Amino acid sequence: MLEKIKGIMAVSGEVAAINAKLEETKKAIEALNSSVYGVKEELNSFKEAQNKLKVTFLADSVSIGTCREELMEQISDFKLMKSRMEKKMLESFESAVMAWLSREFERLGKCVKDFEILSSGADEFLKEVSAVRQEIAKLVSLSEKIKEKDFELTKYASRIDSADKEKLELMRRIDTLEKLVSKLRRG
Repeated sequence: MLEKIKGIMAVSGEVAAINAKLEETKKAIEALNSSVYGVKEELNSFKEAQNKLKVTFLADSVSIGTCREELMEQISDFKLMKSRMEKKMLESFESAVMAWLSREFERLGKCVKDFEILSSGADEFLKEVSAVRQEIAKLVSLSEKIKEKDFELTKYASRIDSADKEKLELMRRIDTLEKLVSKLRRG
């Protein structure tokens, strides 16, 4: 009996140890259940946040698509406006250049006409200068032929005076024509 009691006590000690282990296991399982419940709650809140993020993402995706379409339209409009502006600027530039060229050609034509007029005037001037030189040569040859007694004659004196006046007039004309020719050459 004693052995049975010892056996029962040993069994009872083992049962108590098993009960203690069972109690520890129960506490560990409760702790694990509580941890699993916390993880489950976190997982649920994560799923909710993920669903909200998904809804926000889908809304943002639609918004981004709309914005992209609007941006593409704006870019297209900008490119169209740019090409129109380039065309207008080119047309404006061409018209300004053509107007300027027209004015310059007109001015050049006027200068050519003026030059032709002056050129014909210069030809006439050269003819007159040539005639004046011939007259001067005649006067020089006449003056070489005049003798002292010819100076005493009043008739010849008046001729010489008139020839001298004519010579001075011709010299003035030559000077005027030379000035005109030099202006033409400078202009």
